[in-house]
This record gives sequence, C-alpha cells and structure tokens, in this order.
Amino acid sequence: MTTPLSPGAPTLTLTLPAGRPRPAWLASPAPLEATVREGADPLAVIEAQAGVDDVIIVVCADPDRPPAALLAATAAQALPGVGERLRALLTTRIGPQAAFVLIGAGWVKGSLVLVLPDRPALVEDAFADLIQPRFAAAAALAAASSAAAPALIPASSPTLVPAPTLGGLAPEEDATQAFTVDARGIGAGEPPTQTDGPVEGAWHRAMGALGLQLGARAHLPPALDRLAPVRNLLEQAGELRRATDAEGEGWVLAGFPDLRSPHAKVLLLSEAEEPEGLVLRALHRHPRVVGVAGDRAGPGLPLRGDPAGALSEELLGQADPEGGSFFGREAAAVWLLRAGRVFRWDGRHSSPMGTPSQALASLCLEWSQR
Repeated sequence: MTTPLSPGAPTLTLTLPAGRPRPAWLASPAPLEATVREGADPLAVIEAQAGVDDVIIVVCADPDRPPAALLAATAAQALPGVGERLRALLTTRIGPQAAFVLIGAGWVKGSLVLVLPDRPALVEDAFADLIQPRFAAAAALAAASSAAAPALIPASSPTLVPAPTLGGLAPEEDATQAFTVDARGIGAGEPPTQTDGPVEGAWHRAMGALGLQLGARAHLPPALDRLAPVRNLLEQAGELRRATDAEGEGWVLAGFPDLRSPHAKVLLLSEAEEPEGLVLRALHRHPRVVGVAGDRAGPGLPLRGDPAGALSEELLGQADPEGGSFFGREAAAVWLLRAGRVFRWDGRHSSPMGTPSQALASLCLEWSQR
C-alpha cells in the first residue's frame, strides 16, 4: 500500500467515466505512480484516496454533480485560480465557450483534488501544465537535497503562509490564506515577499484615484444570478469585499487570488440587481480604464448603449464603420453593442464576441488572469 504522501515517487489517482481508455499522457518521463479508476464513484474515490495520493483527478460526466458540490461534500479547502488557469488554456482550443466550463480544485487531507469535465484535452492540459512540471521539479529538488540535509517542510500537508494584509483591515478579518508550494512542489502561488512597509499595486492606486474605501466581506451582486457563467468565474475569487466610494455608493471587489497582494487581479463590480445594470472594471489595469458599462454611471465609463464613435476615434483613430453603441473598453479595443450582439473593434477589424452575457464571461475570464 502507498504510504500517505510519502517522500517516494509522487502518486496520482485518475477517475474516468466508464469506457474511457487509459490516457497516453500518463506515460510521463517524470517519476509518477498512477492509478486509473474507471467508472468509480467520484465522491467515494476522493474520500478513499485523500491523504493517500498526492493528486486526485476526477473526471465527472454527471451534470447533476458539479465540481463545487463534489468538493463541498469532502470539506475541501478551496484553491482559487486553478479554474481560471485551465479555462484560459481551454480558450485556445474552443474559444470563448471555455468560460462556461465548470472546474473545481481544492486540498483534501493534504491531497490536491481536481474535478474536471469529461473533456480529454482539458484533462491532459491540466496534467501537463499544473501537475507534471511540479512533479519533475520536486523530484529534482529531492535528488539534489537528499544527501545534504533533511527536508525542512514536512510532506504531510501543503504549507500555508498567511498573505500580507492591506492597511486598515482588522487582524481577525484576514482569514484568507495564500498557498505556497508544498514539499513535492505541488501548489499555487509564492510566499509573500517581506518588505519594510506596505507594497502598493496598480489596484491600490486605482482605489485611491476612485476614492474607494475597502470594507467588510461581501457577496456577489444579485445581477449575477441570471449570468451563471460569470458567477461561476467570480466565485473562484480568493476574496470578496465591499467597497464604498466618496458618494457612499457600494461596490464589490473580487480579488484573484486575494485582496492583499500588489500583483492581484482585482475586479470592481456594481451592486446591481439586474444584468443590464452590472458595471465591471479591472482595477489592476490602472491607470488604463478597462471595463464593461451598465445602465448606471461607472468609474471612468460611459453608460451602456451610449454612442461609441467619439471614444473609438480617440482611442483607436477611427470608429467602426458598421456602428454600434458602447459596451466596454480596454487599452486597445472598444466593445460595441450591435443588434443585440457584442463586437470587439480594434481600429481595423470587428470581431464577433456573442451575446452580452457571453462577452462578459469572456472578459471576466481574461481580466481575472492578466
């Protein structure tokens, strides 16, 4: 029997729907002991292998068992950012539809658990991009250090290092933890850099410029109840907090991976009741104004549906000859509404981006990553 998270070769259990062959990518040059469970109950596999295997990948084809539900049933400690990373990879294969793909990731008893849809290419990407490099790096590190000194980090569980706090927050509010690499090199993020004082990022400067004050923990706005793909993406944020502007208006901040790091990707959302009223701005792109408009004034954004010709000429040198009203903007493009569809105009080409909800999901996915 495999010793739980032992210092030997890393172990992985892959659970596949019935009838799926063993993937060829499991024949990896990196040291790996892999077990494939075909047709097994995903929840039973997680419960049985958590604390035994380093990584558990569950491929679930049951629409009634979404990743969030499976992870919640195992009391997993959520691992923000993984879903966004894999959806970004999948975008190169299937385009904006990747925003609709549900992905779950978390720690269960020291094991990294990934819950993925039945998409073989995505499963292979997850292994190649997230798992295999860390297995190989950890093996090289272990080989180099085994004769020199005992490991400084126990292999029993991932190491957690508290992230630096943002000034003004009470210590008891700072419960979010940032993952660092564990003894096997499996994890996400890096330990915070120690400095002589607070480090200010672009999103901090944006908050100052907009007169925003960070407040208590928050929930996503009700408008997202009718925008399921966007909600699914924003629920992967490592931290949600309310912010208040100088007029007392409330906003929601979504931080990837948190609202502490100066390098965090931070999205500002209006507390809208209806999808048409949702305003979104990527604060980490400051001083550039990057965001999506709603039917209320947003910070540095016109109203959705306002004429976009003058702004297009100012940013890009010319307006889209096919016309369209304002939907959103970024550094090198304007997003236009035309006949109920969204188009991206870069000054030369107009590219279709689908319905407003599809375009919003694509933009959220992009802006939460970079």
